Amino acid sequence: MLVLPFVSNNPQQIVNGLPMNGPPIPWRRTATTPNLVGPDSTDDVRPGIGLEGMAALNQWIAAGGVLITEGGTAGIFTEYGVARGVDIAPAKQLRATGGIYRAVMKDPRSPIAYGYPDTLAVYFNQQPLFQVDTSTDVPEDQDADLTAQQARTRPRVVLSFHQKRDSLRLSGLLVNGEELAGRPAVIDAPVGQGHVVLFAIRPFWRWETQGSFALVFNAILNWNDLGVAWPAAPKPTMRTVAGPDEGP
Repeated sequence: MLVLPFVSNNPQQIVNGLPMNGPPIPWRRTATTPNLVGPDSTDDVRPGIGLEGMAALNQWIAAGGVLITEGGTAGIFTEYGVARGVDIAPAKQLRATGGIYRAVMKDPRSPIAYGYPDTLAVYFNQQPLFQVDTSTDVPEDQDADLTAQQARTRPRVVLSFHQKRDSLRLSGLLVNGEELAGRPAVIDAPVGQGHVVLFAIRPFWRWETQGSFALVFNAILNWNDLGVAWPAAPKPTMRTVAGPDEGP
Protein backbone atom coordinates (compact mmCIF):
# COMPACT_ATOMS: atom_id res chain seq x y z
CA MET A 1 0.00 0.00 0.00
CA LEU A 2 1.32 3.41 -1.00
CA VAL A 3 -0.31 6.79 -0.36
CA LEU A 4 0.81 9.73 -2.49
CA PRO A 5 -0.69 12.90 -0.97
CA PHE A 6 -1.07 16.23 -2.69
CA VAL A 7 2.13 18.08 -3.59
CA SER A 8 2.48 21.32 -5.50
CA ASN A 9 4.79 19.85 -8.17
CA ASN A 10 3.21 18.83 -11.46
CA PRO A 11 3.50 15.26 -12.84
CA GLN A 12 6.48 16.08 -15.07
CA GLN A 13 8.40 17.55 -12.13
CA ILE A 14 7.64 14.55 -9.93
CA VAL A 15 8.78 12.07 -12.57
CA ASN A 16 11.52 13.98 -14.40
CA GLY A 17 12.70 16.12 -11.51
CA LEU A 18 13.38 19.81 -10.89
CA PRO A 19 16.13 21.90 -12.52
CA MET A 20 19.51 20.97 -11.08
CA ASN A 21 20.60 24.59 -10.75
CA GLY A 22 22.33 25.78 -7.61
CA PRO A 23 23.23 23.78 -4.51
CA PRO A 24 21.50 20.52 -3.54
CA ILE A 25 18.26 20.62 -1.55
CA PRO A 26 18.63 17.95 1.14
CA TRP A 27 15.88 16.19 3.06
CA ARG A 28 17.49 14.91 6.26
CA ARG A 29 17.87 15.75 9.91
CA THR A 30 20.59 18.29 10.65
CA ALA A 31 21.39 20.76 13.39
CA THR A 32 19.34 23.41 11.57
CA THR A 33 16.48 21.03 10.60
CA PRO A 34 16.10 18.79 13.66
CA ASN A 35 12.44 17.95 12.95
CA LEU A 36 13.00 16.40 9.53
CA VAL A 37 12.90 12.70 10.27
CA GLY A 38 11.34 9.64 8.71
CA PRO A 39 12.09 6.31 7.07
CA ASP A 40 13.68 7.98 4.04
CA SER A 41 16.17 10.77 3.55
CA THR A 42 18.17 12.17 0.66
CA ASP A 43 20.96 14.60 -0.01
CA ASP A 44 18.98 16.21 -2.84
CA VAL A 45 15.23 16.19 -3.50
CA ARG A 46 15.47 17.62 -7.00
CA PRO A 47 15.85 14.42 -9.06
CA GLY A 48 12.51 12.80 -9.90
CA ILE A 49 11.63 9.15 -9.75
CA GLY A 50 12.41 8.84 -13.46
CA LEU A 51 10.83 6.69 -16.14
CA GLU A 52 12.50 3.59 -14.68
CA GLY A 53 10.92 4.40 -11.34
CA MET A 54 7.51 4.81 -13.00
CA ALA A 55 7.94 1.47 -14.76
CA ALA A 56 8.87 -0.24 -11.49
CA LEU A 57 5.89 1.38 -9.75
CA ASN A 58 3.56 0.22 -12.53
CA GLN A 59 4.87 -3.33 -12.20
CA TRP A 60 4.38 -3.26 -8.42
CA ILE A 61 0.76 -2.12 -8.78
CA ALA A 62 0.03 -4.67 -11.53
CA ALA A 63 1.35 -7.42 -9.26
CA GLY A 64 -1.30 -6.59 -6.66
CA GLY A 65 -0.25 -3.33 -5.04
CA VAL A 66 -2.65 -0.50 -4.18
CA LEU A 67 -1.71 3.14 -4.59
CA ILE A 68 -3.84 6.07 -3.41
CA THR A 69 -3.53 9.58 -4.81
CA GLU A 70 -4.99 12.83 -3.52
CA GLY A 71 -5.82 15.88 -5.62
CA GLY A 72 -3.39 16.85 -8.37
CA THR A 73 -1.02 13.92 -7.82
CA ALA A 74 -3.53 11.81 -9.76
CA GLY A 75 -2.11 13.38 -12.92
CA ILE A 76 1.03 11.27 -12.62
CA PHE A 77 -0.94 8.11 -13.27
CA THR A 78 -3.19 9.49 -15.99
CA GLU A 79 -0.46 11.27 -17.96
CA TYR A 80 1.92 8.31 -17.82
CA GLY A 81 -0.72 5.75 -18.80
CA VAL A 82 -0.94 3.76 -15.57
CA ALA A 83 -4.63 4.43 -14.81
CA ARG A 84 -6.03 3.58 -18.22
CA GLY A 85 -9.46 4.88 -19.09
CA VAL A 86 -9.07 7.94 -16.85
CA ASP A 87 -8.12 11.39 -18.13
CA ILE A 88 -8.00 14.87 -16.63
CA ALA A 89 -9.79 17.68 -18.44
CA PRO A 90 -8.45 21.23 -18.26
CA ALA A 91 -10.54 23.74 -16.36
CA LYS A 92 -11.77 26.40 -18.78
CA GLN A 93 -13.60 28.94 -16.64
CA LEU A 94 -14.20 26.95 -13.46
CA ARG A 95 -13.32 28.59 -10.16
CA ALA A 96 -13.69 26.19 -7.27
CA THR A 97 -10.78 27.11 -5.04
CA GLY A 98 -11.01 25.45 -1.67
CA GLY A 99 -14.75 24.99 -1.16
CA ILE A 100 -17.13 22.39 0.21
CA TYR A 101 -19.26 20.68 -2.43
CA ARG A 102 -21.97 18.05 -2.49
CA ALA A 103 -21.00 14.60 -3.74
CA VAL A 104 -23.23 11.58 -4.37
CA MET A 105 -22.47 7.89 -4.01
CA LYS A 106 -22.29 6.18 -7.41
CA ASP A 107 -21.23 2.68 -6.36
CA PRO A 108 -22.18 1.88 -2.75
CA ARG A 109 -21.03 -1.73 -3.19
CA SER A 110 -17.40 -0.67 -3.45
CA PRO A 111 -15.49 -1.27 -0.20
CA ILE A 112 -14.32 2.35 -0.44
CA ALA A 113 -17.93 3.43 0.14
CA TYR A 114 -18.63 1.21 3.16
CA GLY A 115 -20.58 3.03 5.86
CA TYR A 116 -21.36 6.14 3.80
CA PRO A 117 -24.77 7.60 2.94
CA ASP A 118 -26.03 8.60 -0.49
CA THR A 119 -24.65 12.15 -0.26
CA LEU A 120 -21.52 13.59 1.32
CA ALA A 121 -19.94 17.02 1.80
CA VAL A 122 -16.38 17.00 0.40
CA TYR A 123 -13.50 19.44 0.05
CA PHE A 124 -12.24 20.19 -3.47
CA ASN A 125 -9.67 22.70 -4.69
CA GLN A 126 -9.86 23.38 -8.45
CA GLN A 127 -8.29 20.17 -9.74
CA PRO A 128 -8.34 17.50 -11.06
CA LEU A 129 -11.41 17.31 -13.31
CA PHE A 130 -11.65 13.59 -14.01
CA GLN A 131 -13.27 12.09 -17.07
CA VAL A 132 -13.71 8.35 -17.51
CA ASP A 133 -13.81 6.49 -20.82
CA THR A 134 -17.39 5.26 -21.32
CA SER A 135 -16.90 3.53 -24.68
CA THR A 136 -17.56 0.16 -23.09
CA ASP A 137 -20.16 -1.58 -25.25
CA VAL A 138 -19.58 -5.28 -25.89
CA PRO A 139 -21.18 -7.53 -28.53
CA GLU A 140 -24.46 -9.17 -27.51
CA ASP A 141 -23.19 -12.64 -28.40
CA GLN A 142 -19.88 -12.36 -26.55
CA ASP A 143 -19.06 -15.03 -23.98
CA ALA A 144 -20.26 -14.01 -20.49
CA ASP A 145 -16.95 -14.87 -18.81
CA LEU A 146 -15.03 -12.74 -21.31
CA THR A 147 -17.50 -9.88 -20.83
CA ALA A 148 -17.03 -10.03 -17.05
CA GLN A 149 -13.26 -10.09 -17.49
CA GLN A 150 -13.39 -7.00 -19.70
CA ALA A 151 -15.64 -5.22 -17.21
CA ARG A 152 -13.00 -5.62 -14.51
CA THR A 153 -10.47 -3.69 -16.58
CA ARG A 154 -12.63 -0.55 -16.58
CA PRO A 155 -12.40 2.23 -13.99
CA ARG A 156 -15.01 2.16 -11.24
CA VAL A 157 -16.54 5.51 -10.23
CA VAL A 158 -17.27 5.29 -6.51
CA LEU A 159 -18.24 8.90 -5.76
CA SER A 160 -19.09 11.81 -8.06
CA PHE A 161 -19.93 15.47 -7.68
CA HIS A 162 -23.62 16.35 -7.74
CA GLN A 163 -25.03 16.42 -11.26
CA LYS A 164 -26.87 19.72 -10.83
CA ARG A 165 -24.75 22.85 -10.64
CA ASP A 166 -27.25 24.64 -8.38
CA SER A 167 -27.08 21.80 -5.84
CA LEU A 168 -23.30 21.48 -5.92
CA ARG A 169 -21.93 24.27 -3.70
CA LEU A 170 -22.30 23.98 0.06
CA SER A 171 -19.71 26.54 1.18
CA GLY A 172 -17.03 28.59 -0.53
CA LEU A 173 -16.43 29.76 -4.08
CA LEU A 174 -17.98 28.24 -7.19
CA VAL A 175 -18.00 29.96 -10.58
CA ASN A 176 -19.01 28.09 -13.76
CA GLY A 177 -19.81 25.04 -11.68
CA GLU A 178 -21.17 23.16 -14.70
CA GLU A 179 -17.56 22.16 -15.43
CA LEU A 180 -17.42 20.31 -12.09
CA ALA A 181 -21.00 19.01 -11.87
CA GLY A 182 -21.27 15.27 -12.41
CA ARG A 183 -17.51 14.69 -12.54
CA PRO A 184 -16.05 11.66 -10.75
CA ALA A 185 -14.78 12.49 -7.27
CA VAL A 186 -13.32 9.07 -6.36
CA ILE A 187 -12.23 6.47 -8.94
CA ASP A 188 -10.91 2.95 -8.47
CA ALA A 189 -8.79 2.18 -11.54
CA PRO A 190 -7.69 -1.48 -11.90
CA VAL A 191 -4.11 -2.09 -13.01
CA GLY A 192 -3.45 -5.78 -13.52
CA GLN A 193 -4.03 -7.41 -10.13
CA GLY A 194 -3.76 -4.08 -8.31
CA HIS A 195 -5.54 -0.76 -8.09
CA VAL A 196 -4.90 2.98 -8.30
CA VAL A 197 -7.49 4.82 -6.19
CA LEU A 198 -7.79 8.39 -7.47
CA PHE A 199 -9.25 11.09 -5.23
CA ALA A 200 -10.22 14.32 -6.96
CA ILE A 201 -11.25 15.55 -3.53
CA ARG A 202 -8.82 16.30 -0.71
CA PRO A 203 -9.91 13.77 1.97
CA PHE A 204 -7.08 14.72 4.35
CA TRP A 205 -7.36 18.52 4.19
CA ARG A 206 -6.52 19.38 7.81
CA TRP A 207 -9.20 18.55 10.37
CA GLU A 208 -11.92 20.15 8.26
CA THR A 209 -12.46 17.03 6.15
CA GLN A 210 -12.91 14.46 8.92
CA GLY A 211 -16.14 13.28 7.27
CA SER A 212 -14.16 11.95 4.30
CA PHE A 213 -11.26 10.38 6.24
CA ALA A 214 -12.90 6.96 6.18
CA LEU A 215 -12.96 6.86 2.36
CA VAL A 216 -9.19 6.51 2.47
CA PHE A 217 -9.23 4.25 5.53
CA ASN A 218 -11.72 1.98 3.74
CA ALA A 219 -9.38 1.72 0.76
CA ILE A 220 -6.46 0.89 3.07
CA LEU A 221 -8.32 -1.63 5.21
CA ASN A 222 -9.87 -3.38 2.19
CA TRP A 223 -6.84 -3.14 -0.08
CA ASN A 224 -7.05 -6.81 -1.00
CA ASP A 225 -10.82 -6.82 -1.60
CA LEU A 226 -11.39 -3.70 -3.72
CA GLY A 227 -12.66 -5.91 -6.55
CA VAL A 228 -15.74 -6.99 -4.57
CA ALA A 229 -19.01 -6.56 -6.51
CA TRP A 230 -17.23 -4.99 -9.49
CA PRO A 231 -19.79 -3.40 -11.86
CA ALA A 232 -20.83 -5.50 -14.83
CA ALA A 233 -20.25 -4.35 -18.38
CA PRO A 234 -23.10 -2.21 -19.73
CA LYS A 235 -25.52 -3.73 -22.15
CA PRO A 236 -24.87 -3.10 -25.85
CA THR A 237 -26.34 0.10 -27.19
CA MET A 238 -29.04 -0.49 -29.84
CA ARG A 239 -28.37 1.49 -32.99
CA THR A 240 -30.93 1.96 -35.77
CA VAL A 241 -29.57 1.93 -39.30
CA ALA A 242 -31.64 3.80 -41.88
CA GLY A 243 -32.73 1.84 -44.95
CA PRO A 244 -31.95 2.95 -48.53
CA ASP A 245 -35.32 4.75 -48.87
CA GLU A 246 -35.33 6.26 -45.41
CA GLY A 247 -34.07 9.61 -44.37
CA PRO A 248 -31.25 10.17 -41.86
